[in-house]
Amino acid sequence: MRFSGRTWQVWEVLVSRDVFTSAMEIHQALWSRGDTISVTAVYRSLHMLVDAGQVDVLLGPDGQHRYRRCSPTAHHHLLCRQCHRAVEVHDSLPGQLSNGRLRDIGFADDSIRITLVGLCADCSPT
Repeated sequence: MRFSGRTWQVWEVLVSRDVFTSAMEIHQALWSRGDTISVTAVYRSLHMLVDAGQVDVLLGPDGQHRYRRCSPTAHHHLLCRQCHRAVEVHDSLPGQLSNGRLRDIGFADDSIRITLVGLCADCSPT
């Protein structure tokens, strides 16, 4: 996929991380490496990447939208509420939430993703 210069800069930050990252954290990372980019350009690039299916976005436990480069196949996330590390889970929907069951209760979107929030092994006190 081809990106513009600013979008490419945002993409590079996302590729270098395995955590869901806020737009402000991306902006700060770019500025710290000497890239002068506006917050508006970061958000614009993130929206383009989301629309292109290259990046997932979720509302993090801290109330901020967070972004991460993810695989294009259907998956769910395990998200650490402390460090924001994420792990993709490619298993089917848990429990009784099969595609047939979802259709029965009025959902037809085949891109439903579930995010389970907890503590990763590094952040867990045990």
